[in-house]
Amino acid sequence: MSEQTEPPKTSTLRERAWNLALHADGTAAIFGMRASNLKLRIRILTFAGLCIPMAVGLIVLAGIPKPSLLPYVVTLAGVLGTFQTLGSLASLVFDWNGAYAGAVRSVAANKQLSESFIRLAQLPPEEETQIAHELAVIEAQDSAQRTLDDAQQITSEEKRFGMRAALFNRAKECAQCKLTPASMNPTECGVCGDFPKRWSK
Repeated sequence: MSEQTEPPKTSTLRERAWNLALHADGTAAIFGMRASNLKLRIRILTFAGLCIPMAVGLIVLAGIPKPSLLPYVVTLAGVLGTFQTLGSLASLVFDWNGAYAGAVRSVAANKQLSESFIRLAQLPPEEETQIAHELAVIEAQDSAQRTLDDAQQITSEEKRFGMRAALFNRAKECAQCKLTPASMNPTECGVCGDFPKRWSK
């Protein structure tokens, strides 16, 4: 079916599929960033939990050339241990492991939804009713996933980051600033910018 001869309703349905794919891509970018940050925190915490006691133990076993330095070593280990304990407490309170697992699942689910929307937009069935039916099925799955994603409290800054990531990856123009992102560096746009610069890495 060519775009020149397709009925208006078909064109509208395909455009909706493209837009929904864009939003799914943005959500995947949001949770991809979250997963990356959480993975780094968990790794640092795990490393600290093993490194600090092992380092102190090895120093004691190896013997300190100057016994007078032992109190300083113990004090340093205590300070580092305090930070490690606080990190472990934060990990439990904010459930970093659970949040990481949820973020990874969301990335996979939204990428799959995006691919489904794109396939429908690129290769729609001949019949309008079939296009509408298939789109409705994918939208139902998308709605269920959005409910799960919203439960993880996506912030306004994250939404702007996700939109910029989706626009950047698709080379599409922002509806508000009318610019096509050339990079992930944040701008002052209220739709595709205004998020922490560290997220652009």
